[in-house]
Amino acid sequence: MQMKSPRHLFLAPVLLALALSGPRAALADEAADLSAARAAFMEGTTFARSKRWVDACDRYALSLKLHPAALTLYSLGVAQREAGRLVAARSTFEAFLAEPVTPKTQAYTAPARAAIAELGTRIASLAVVLAPAGAGVTSMSLDGVGLLPGTFTERRAMDPGTHEVVAQAPGRLDGHGRITLVEGGSATLTVTLLPLPASVAGAPRGPADRLAAPGAPWPPALPFALFGVGGAALAGGVALGLVGLSDARGAPSGTSPEANDARTKGLAGDVLAASGIAVVGVGLVLFLVQQTRPLPAKARGFTTASGNLALAF
Repeated sequence: MQMKSPRHLFLAPVLLALALSGPRAALADEAADLSAARAAFMEGTTFARSKRWVDACDRYALSLKLHPAALTLYSLGVAQREAGRLVAARSTFEAFLAEPVTPKTQAYTAPARAAIAELGTRIASLAVVLAPAGAGVTSMSLDGVGLLPGTFTERRAMDPGTHEVVAQAPGRLDGHGRITLVEGGSATLTVTLLPLPASVAGAPRGPADRLAAPGAPWPPALPFALFGVGGAALAGGVALGLVGLSDARGAPSGTSPEANDARTKGLAGDVLAASGIAVVGVGLVLFLVQQTRPLPAKARGFTTASGNLALAF
């Protein structure tokens, strides 16, 4: 009979411990999730009793994520309905009814069906029309949420209230549309995308335009700052030169220390004045280029709730 090596005898209990620890760890995690789900559910119920429906929605949703349960679905649907999230509430009640009926949930099936019927009369609908039809819209968002390209103009169920649509297309201003929907209402919103103005869509027309095109490496106030700095340097240089000239006249001789000091002041004044003139010249060039730059068109198409188009600058 072949004897097992000591190594095999050592590995056997280790492998057995690993095999047993997996289910235990999983059970521990499941128990922790269940405990956290119950705590979140109780917090949601507390918020619901205080009519803090948005907070109740958040806690019930967390509880559902940690541990799916039919009664949590029903409670979330009630909170969503009271918070004005009618479309989400209808979906939640439908998910509750899709669950197997148990003695605990049976009493809530009829209220869930009634809630779905009531929500059907309160939920609004919206269709978006993009103009012109051939604008080539590449992206669109509804209340800040991006829509899939194939669904841009689909009629969709909406919660009552104010909603905003933003559409984008190459070579056109962004189209903005805003509309307020009433409970049970049905509306169509036209969003118009205007062509970009020539000053924005076209290329720079000359050297000055290229220097002053969007993204130019200087802020609008830079020329004036250069005027101030250069002017101050020029004035300081002239003043220093005059002091040197005055000192030179009062020097006892052309080789005296006083005369040398006067020449140093005169030279420093010349350098400072020349620097000031150069800085002012740079500021003047930037100012002239800036004046020839065409004003950027900061316009956007905006469609009001009534469908009338306006331009905002």
